[in-house]
Amino acid sequence: LHIPIKLGVLDSKGKDLLKPKDSVVELTSKSQTISFKSIPPNSIPSLFREFSAPVNVRTDLTKDELAFLMAKDSDEFNKWDAAQTLFIDEIKRFVYELQSNNSPVIDPLLLSAFRSALNDKNLNKSFLAKMLTLPSETELKDHFDLIDVQSIHSARLSLTRQIAKNLKSQFYERVADCSIVDPRSVSQESI
Repeated sequence: LHIPIKLGVLDSKGKDLLKPKDSVVELTSKSQTISFKSIPPNSIPSLFREFSAPVNVRTDLTKDELAFLMAKDSDEFNKWDAAQTLFIDEIKRFVYELQSNNSPVIDPLLLSAFRSALNDKNLNKSFLAKMLTLPSETELKDHFDLIDVQSIHSARLSLTRQIAKNLKSQFYERVADCSIVDPRSVSQESI
């Protein structure tokens, strides 16, 4: 199938390196190599921007790279997708820890990426709320061969509590930030 995809490449500061004319790639075969010139080492791809193709994709992005995309990508879909991937991986780790009778502790990398997103005053508030919402237990079950309902519930709850405890002051700041509106306004920003 012919699949046009929009993509980007980010430098170490999160700056988009591709010009808009170079950001759409046409996939026309089962396997295809795409090359770009003048891309510095350690740049990170931002694939399927604006949800440009309804596909499942497997990448070899590391947790560091996903956390970077969650915090720095200019594309909202990829910020959300990186966050969801990190949340799912962390909850899976929590499930395995709980099943081994261990007490899981949140990965500092995830906590840092969450904090960066939460503190980003330029993000649309409704998008931020969606991006930082942990996947539901119903969504999580699809990531396990054997579904341990209680462990999934406990892992998700534990991660929620650890995020809340570690970022309590930032959450209060965001709530205060969102409370500065005219209560009679029906604008999108006020809502």
